[in-house]
Amino acid sequence: MGGFAADRALGPGAGGLASAGANALQVVSSEADVVDRSLADLASNAITTDDTALWGFGQAADFADRVEQLSRHVEFLQVVAAGAVDRARTAALTGPLS
Repeated sequence: MGGFAADRALGPGAGGLASAGANALQVVSSEADVVDRSLADLASNAITTDDTALWGFGQAADFADRVEQLSRHVEFLQVVAAGAVDRARTAALTGPLS
């Protein structure tokens, strides 16, 4: 997906979502840009049933395999996003009162 390295979000260190300060905000912005570009690309290049009407078995099976790979990446990113929301919510609830 355009260079998105979701595994960076899982651990601490430079460049990961666990980084503190402005660097973390830049990474989050960069990751959001990748997602936005991917969504725009998918929307602008939507494949329809008309597009697939003349495909043979090999083309159809290859397409189904690639869609399955995409689905697995999206499911992984959903888990990463849910973890980020949970961590942020927990930090907000347990953080120091201002």
